[in-house]
Amino acid sequence: MINLEQIKLPTLNGAVRDKNHKIDLIVIHAMSSYFIKDRGPNHIHAPDFLNSIGLSCHYMIDPSGICIECADPAKLTTWHAKGFNTNSIGIELLLPGCVTYSDFKDIMEHYNWITSAQLNQLTRMCHALMVKFNMDGRPEKHIKTHCELDPTRKVDPGKHFNKGLLCSIIEQRILGNEEI
Repeated sequence: MINLEQIKLPTLNGAVRDKNHKIDLIVIHAMSSYFIKDRGPNHIHAPDFLNSIGLSCHYMIDPSGICIECADPAKLTTWHAKGFNTNSIGIELLLPGCVTYSDFKDIMEHYNWITSAQLNQLTRMCHALMVKFNMDGRPEKHIKTHCELDPTRKVDPGKHFNKGLLCSIIEQRILGNEEI
């Protein structure tokens, strides 16, 4: 159903999804493709980093628009948004390169870093997921950023992430005004 250029890279963290919890939320996150580990020359890939700290997500989208599926949202709950995991799907947008957390926060604060390939893939994914999981109503109701859900602790996907544009494009797809 979801037309993705996709790589499967299963998460080590998560739980079998409780069928009684309706999926009605998509949470948009951001992280670096690679993280500098212990301020040394070693770096760690985003999926491995999440696994190492006990977190997870359903999908990652790299800067070229390729999707990494980490968990099937119909089957698994992932640990990506404290207090919202049981009813949500987590999507991580990956920044290019390898950065420290300090650099990551600076990027979130000052730059519009999302690529057009990521936005296109994210738009297609969110629309397809809304259809698959019967999320009725406007996209704004079902799509939230991590910093919206936890503004005192989280900065991703940054203040320059244009959620309004994302939701507008999805709404046009829902109305049939744009090719799916």
